[in-house]
Amino acid sequence: MLLMLQMRLKKIDMLMIATPFLKMLRNH
Repeated sequence: MLLMLQMRLKKIDMLMIATPFLKMLRNH
C-alpha cells in the first residue's frame, strides 16, 4: 500500500516537472 502511494507521488512529481517543459516547447 505504501509503495502504491510512493509510485503515485513520483508520477505527480514527473507531471509537475514535465508540464512547464511542454508549455515552453509549445510557445517556441
